[in-house]
Amino acid sequence: MDDAFHFIMSNKGLNTEINYPYKGVDGTCNAKKASTHAAQLTGFEDVPANSEAALLKAVANQPVSVAIDAGGSDFQFYSSGVFTGSCGTQLDHDMSCNLWFSIHHE
Repeated sequence: MDDAFHFIMSNKGLNTEINYPYKGVDGTCNAKKASTHAAQLTGFEDVPANSEAALLKAVANQPVSVAIDAGGSDFQFYSSGVFTGSCGTQLDHDMSCNLWFSIHHE
């Protein structure tokens, strides 16, 4: 994900899907559309892997980009709520973590 963040910063922002839709084919850049930015990124930091405490601290301040292994059956059959399946090691799917909560039952 670091490469994507560096790309956004070096291009002074990110366009919207509505304004500049993904077409899934090679083409040329439309400079006029590419210069319209809906969001900017001024910096980022990496959260240490496998640190629940570090993730909790980070998500308390801003959305956090996370990567998971989406190839396992746990994720394939996931439908809603907090994902509690195996994390896997073949990270191939990026998501955003915007909220963290925990309910403890005694």
